[in-house]
Amino acid sequence: MNSSVETQLAMADDEILSVRDLSLSFPGYNGFTKVVHDVSMTVKKGETLAIVGESGSGKTVTMRRVMHLLSRVRTDSGQILLKKRNKVIQDITTLSNSEAKKIRGADMSMIFQEPMTSLNPLFTIGNQLMEAIHIHQKISRAKAEKKAIDLLNIVRIPDAKRRLSEYPHQMSGGMRQRVMTAMALSSHPQLLIADEPTTALDVTIQAQILALIRSLQKEFSMSVVFITHDMGVVAELADRVIVMYQGRVVEHNDVQSIFSNPGHPYTRALLKAVPVLGSMTGRKNPATLAILEMEKELSRKETDELPAEKEIDTADYGAPPLLEVSHLTTRFVSKKSFLGKPTHLIHAVEDVGFKLFPGETLGIVGESGCGKSTAGFSILKLVPAKGEVLFQGENVMMVSDSKLQSLRQDIQFIFQDPFASLNPRQTIGASIAEPLIIHAIGDKGSREKRVAKLLERVGIPAAHASHYPHEFSGGQRQRIAIARALATNPKVIIADEAVSALDVSIQATVLNLMMELQKELNLSYMFISHDMAVIERVSHRVMVMYLGQVVETGSRRDIFENPGHPYTRKLLSAIPVADPSKRTCFNMLTGEIPSPVRPFGNPPEKLVLKEVTAGHFVADGPADSQADIGIG
Repeated sequence: MNSSVETQLAMADDEILSVRDLSLSFPGYNGFTKVVHDVSMTVKKGETLAIVGESGSGKTVTMRRVMHLLSRVRTDSGQILLKKRNKVIQDITTLSNSEAKKIRGADMSMIFQEPMTSLNPLFTIGNQLMEAIHIHQKISRAKAEKKAIDLLNIVRIPDAKRRLSEYPHQMSGGMRQRVMTAMALSSHPQLLIADEPTTALDVTIQAQILALIRSLQKEFSMSVVFITHDMGVVAELADRVIVMYQGRVVEHNDVQSIFSNPGHPYTRALLKAVPVLGSMTGRKNPATLAILEMEKELSRKETDELPAEKEIDTADYGAPPLLEVSHLTTRFVSKKSFLGKPTHLIHAVEDVGFKLFPGETLGIVGESGCGKSTAGFSILKLVPAKGEVLFQGENVMMVSDSKLQSLRQDIQFIFQDPFASLNPRQTIGASIAEPLIIHAIGDKGSREKRVAKLLERVGIPAAHASHYPHEFSGGQRQRIAIARALATNPKVIIADEAVSALDVSIQATVLNLMMELQKELNLSYMFISHDMAVIERVSHRVMVMYLGQVVETGSRRDIFENPGHPYTRKLLSAIPVADPSKRTCFNMLTGEIPSPVRPFGNPPEKLVLKEVTAGHFVADGPADSQADIGIG
């Protein structure tokens, strides 16, 4: 080997991966477009490197290229070096597919963001795990099965042997993500790449996955590359941080320096955009976030003052409640007998009651399956429900279909995924005008003016009314969904995880917009979320749900500054704090949420809410409720 080649393949003793001046281009209608520009990074043995940035920053594309999982992307320049277990340095930039398969699994593995799309729904968990083992290890089926059980035990899946015969849909999101982690670990890779593995998970399940990765890293002496846009997760896990923006590395430093003294305006903007749990301590009312548009933040000087936070003091508790819900119950048939009689029911919502006042935001929080979204659907009779729902004194449950149609004009929904809720074959102008047509509001000319005004109000040029949903970013589509919800001048908006899929700066912009619209139009919100920091930022009052029932309700200060129920404390303890000196202790986070499915005729025991201070109610439920919740 000559000296120039030796220089090209040289790596520091503690490095196992080196990416040097990598540039990538995507094919398009008019040739190739460069998406990654001269990116360089190293991964050291046993460390956690976090790659942080918003959607489109190039972080996932870069690491998928390292794994050779991009077939159509062109490599314009650069070099990728891998130090294998035998200390031999290999240039893996231009491997063939068969060569790439040899390093995937054995040297590097990847966990993807959405396990349901990564796992094959037609095969059992056992089959898929054993396939991953067989690809890299030539061992018998019996040994592969034993290894699969061992892997499930390692990732803390209870009753591992029985779980081998289950299909992906029979597991929760957290369980599926652990299965993906087990598959990635099947060949004991020296480098694990985790691509947003906790973004779609509830806060307690996210904390369990983070704790799992942390413990597995120590156990197997692995290096981890963690791709995320969540600065709390970065603070929780990372040793070093690389910040990417528009396909470039804009900052690279150790985790303490990134948080205590960020050097680049984009890094500072990311940190300012995150709703931080506890930042509202002592305040009575919600307040807007300081950050606005990311592009404006990049041109801001360090000496410039931040936009002032605006307090949203809109709740009118002296007026009669707009919405008064009592004994709301929603159950679905889970299983039927051979003769078609129901044998098991899903108890989605059980005897829930609350009030919503004019100008108020009621935050409804809890994990997936707790019934918070179903409660929102039940109020508008979008799912079969029992109970009493009074809207301005009229019982929604008793009205005719035609009257219900007019009531829905006053209560509108904003859904979690705007791309799924917007018709891809309709222009955004037609989508926003649709509620006006359904409720026979105005003529064609007035509707067009209303659409233009609404678009401008949510920060989208009126001229874009003729564009289609796919032509907009995620944040813009969510603003379009808000414009559509506002079209009929509603009094109540039910926002169902409306910002959970958005990048932090876009999330901040949308939250600010919603709070400003509340003040301007005197809107009342039911804000459904599992993100406790967002709920703390936007809510006047908060209701905590668990397995279909309310376990605690009170003012925002009651819930966040003096939580009374073990489950509320569990949710708060699970949130990663954007401060690497305050890493979470995961001792409270044991167990899975029990199933809401129960045999027919065997409803859960009703929790009794007791008033501990004025307006602050805490459930005094069955003796085993704390054990069910998984308080360790």
